[in-house]
Amino acid sequence: MLGASFILEVCSRALELFTDEKSKLPQKRYLLYSIVPNLKLDGEKLVYQYKEQPFEAIKNMV
Repeated sequence: MLGASFILEVCSRALELFTDEKSKLPQKRYLLYSIVPNLKLDGEKLVYQYKEQPFEAIKNMV
């Protein structure tokens, strides 16, 4: 289970982590999989379900 401090750190730096050219594709994939392991495309719509309850709580706060 991921710790709350890690989750908040990743959330606060998400844009930086994904736009930084130094970030490697495998790292980005790992990060995404840690949060939403079951991404699927349904036509043009991205369908997902969060892996753990803390991510669902963060989504509801936004």
